[in-house]
Amino acid sequence: MSARNRHPLVLLAALLAVASHAHAAGTPYHDLAPERNAIALTPGLENEDLAAVLDRLEARGVTVPVAVSGAGLILVDSPGLDEALASQGIGPALREPVGATLRAAHSRAGGLLAWWNEGFRAPEPQPEPSLRVEAEICAGARALKDVLPATPFRCGPGDYGTVHFAAGRCIVNVILPEGPQSPWNGSDVTTVESENLRALNWWSLKSSRALSFVVINYGPVPTDEEPAQLSSAQEGLYIEDCLANLGYAPVCPYTQVAELNTDTRDRNGGHWAYAQFILNADFFPNGSFLAYAYLGGPVTVALRGNASLGPQYLDRVIAHEVGHIFQVADEYQGGCSCGGTYGYLDEPNLNCVTCPPPTERCIMRSASEYSLSEMDNMEQAIHPCEHTKKMAGIWDSDGDGIWDVRETYPSSLFTSTLPETLDASLNVRVTGTSWDVPFPAPARFGTPVTVNRIAKVEYRVDGSPPAQAMAADGLFTEESEDWILSLPELGGGPHLLSVTAFNTVFHGEQTPEQISFFVHDVKLREDLFADPENGAMAVTWRTDGEDFGSTYSLFRRVAGEASEALLGTVPSQGGRNDRFVFWDREVRAGREYVYRLEVDIPGKGRKELGLVRQEAGLANPPPGRIAAVAPNPSRGEILLSVSVPRGPKAGVDDVLIPGEGASGFRDDEPQTPGGVSAGTPWRDVRIVIYDVRGRIVRDLGTFRHQETTRFNAAWDGRYRDGSPAPAGVYFARIGLDYTHSIEKLVLIR
Repeated sequence: MSARNRHPLVLLAALLAVASHAHAAGTPYHDLAPERNAIALTPGLENEDLAAVLDRLEARGVTVPVAVSGAGLILVDSPGLDEALASQGIGPALREPVGATLRAAHSRAGGLLAWWNEGFRAPEPQPEPSLRVEAEICAGARALKDVLPATPFRCGPGDYGTVHFAAGRCIVNVILPEGPQSPWNGSDVTTVESENLRALNWWSLKSSRALSFVVINYGPVPTDEEPAQLSSAQEGLYIEDCLANLGYAPVCPYTQVAELNTDTRDRNGGHWAYAQFILNADFFPNGSFLAYAYLGGPVTVALRGNASLGPQYLDRVIAHEVGHIFQVADEYQGGCSCGGTYGYLDEPNLNCVTCPPPTERCIMRSASEYSLSEMDNMEQAIHPCEHTKKMAGIWDSDGDGIWDVRETYPSSLFTSTLPETLDASLNVRVTGTSWDVPFPAPARFGTPVTVNRIAKVEYRVDGSPPAQAMAADGLFTEESEDWILSLPELGGGPHLLSVTAFNTVFHGEQTPEQISFFVHDVKLREDLFADPENGAMAVTWRTDGEDFGSTYSLFRRVAGEASEALLGTVPSQGGRNDRFVFWDREVRAGREYVYRLEVDIPGKGRKELGLVRQEAGLANPPPGRIAAVAPNPSRGEILLSVSVPRGPKAGVDDVLIPGEGASGFRDDEPQTPGGVSAGTPWRDVRIVIYDVRGRIVRDLGTFRHQETTRFNAAWDGRYRDGSPAPAGVYFARIGLDYTHSIEKLVLIR
C-alpha cells in the first residue's frame, strides 16, 4: 500500500466506566475524548470464544472498536485495560503501543497489521493535490425487497435488510469472490482488508464508540462466475456460488446470505450482521459508480481497484456504503430527493443536495466535494452530517448524553413463586428474568430491537439498602438475563421484595417488579446485649416483625460452669414488639455471666435467638448512705438520717414482668400499680448495727421508701435482747440489693 498523507488515527471511546464518570459530571455519554490505543493479537480467538472475551471486556469498561476474528483486537485503552486483558488471558506481550512496528503473528492478521502500521505512523508532508475526482460513489441504495422483483432471483417474501441503526455490535462478513480469470494476490487481499478496517473504525469513531465491529475475513472464495463482468442485477450468480462454497445450500443467494449473517451474528454475540463483497476489479461493467449497498443489508459490494479513485481511497467509499447498511440515504445529485423518511428515527433526507440550503458536506455526498488530502485524513476531515446521524440513529434529541435509540428502560418478571407463608427466609432463592424494552420502531422495521444490555439487577426487602442479584450465567452481558437472589434472614410478618434492573446506559426500570410474602418467624434485630448497672444486669433484645404471641425465655450461667438456670420468661402478648429488657438483680460484682435467649413461637416451637457474655460491674451509685448522725445523750439513742438513691430501671414506659429475683420489661404496655410497676420508684433499705469486733448488736430491719428521698431511723442504744449497750464506737451497715455502705457511730452515755 502506498504512503499517503494521513495523520495518525486517534481512536476515541465512550467506555462504560468512562461514560459513568462523565455522566455524573454532566458530560454526555457520547462526548469524544482522546484515549491511548493498543492492539492485541489473539490468534484463534473466534466465534463464541471471541464473543465471550468482548462481552467480558465491555463489562469491565473496555471498548473494542474493531475485532478481527482469529487475528486480533483493536483496543481503546482505559485505566482497567491491563486488568481486563489479563482476566481474559491476553497478556501484555500481545499488545503493542501506538507507532510500534508490528510483525504478523498470524497469517490472518495481515490486513489488521497493515491498517495499524499505515494508519498510526507519522504523516509524511505532501503538497495539496489539485485533482478533484468526479465519480459517483455508489449506484444508490434501496431495500432488497424492492429490488428482488426486478432480478432473476425471486426469493421473497420478506425483507433481508436486518440492520436498523449504527449502535451495538455489528458482524461484518468480508468475502472476496474469486473467478476463474480474476485470482487474488496476497498484497491486494491485505490492502482491501485494511481499507475496510479503516472504514469501519471511522463509523465506530463517529458513533462515539456506540458502534463496534467484529470482522470475519473469509478471504478469496471461489466462484464459477466472473463477478466483474456481471451487472448488479446478476450479483446473485457469484453470491450463490460463494455462499455454497462456505457451506450454505444454494436455494437462493439472498437466503444464503441471510443465513450466513444470522449464524455469524449469533455466534459472535452481535446485534447486526451483513456481508461485504469486494470484487477483484477496477470498474463495474457499463458504469462509473464505485460501489453499492442495500438499505439495512444484507450485502454491500465494492471494487478492489475503486475505479477512478483508486484502491488507496477504498476506505472512503466503503464508509459511504456502510452508511446505507445503517439505513442512510444518498445525498448527492441524482441519488436523492427531499421526500420520504429514512432510518429508525424516520428522519427526512434534508441534506440531499437538491433540498433548500443550507446543506453540509457529508460522508453520503459526492466524492467530488472532498480533496484527496481530506480523504487521506478522513477521521478528522469527513463527518456524517446532522441528518445523516439522525437517519443512522446516532442522535441525541434531548441532550442527555444518550442516543435516542438507546433511550430504553428494562423490565423484570419473577419466574419463581414464594409460598404464602415462609417458616424462615434466610437463603430462600428467588429467580427472575430482566430484559431491555426496545425503543419503538417504525412499522417497516417490524420487530423493534435494542442494543442495550442488562448491566445489573438490584433488589430491596422492605426498603432496605439495595443488594445485587447474580446473573444465572455468571455475568450480565445480554439484552435479556436470568438472575438469582437469596433472601436475607427476616423477622416475622409481611414483607415486600422489590427488584430493579439497570441497562448499559444506567437506566433503571421505571416500575420495579414487586412480590409480597409472609414470614412466620422471629429474629433478633441486633445482637443480644447485656449491660451491668448499679449492681444488676440489664439484658436487652430487639426483634423484627410480628412475634405471634411468642414467649421469650432467658437463661443464665456463670462463665466456666456448665449448669444453667432459667431466670424468667417474658410474654410478647402478640402484635409487634421490638424491644425487651430483663433485669437480673442476683449478679455478683466481678463475676462473668453467660445469658442465652430462646423464643417459643406458636405453631413452630422453641428457637434459640442468641448468647451474650458480660461481667457484672460494681454498684454505682452506692445503694444508700447515712446523711446525718444525731446522738441524743438525754435519750440514750442515735438518730440516723438515710438517703435513698435512684435504683437501676428501664425507661418510664417499660413494664415489669416480675420473676424470682429478676424482672423483665417490655416497651409497649401501660404501667401497672403497686409494687409491680418499674415506674414506681420504691427501694428496700436494711440497717444493721455492729460493734468494733464485727458482731451484730442490733438489726433495725428493712425500710421501704421511695427513691431520691430521705427518711429517719433511730437506734436506741440497746442490744437485740433489750439490754443497754455500753458507750463507745459502733458501725451502721446500710444495705440495698446486693451492695452496702458502712458509717461510723459514737454512742454516748
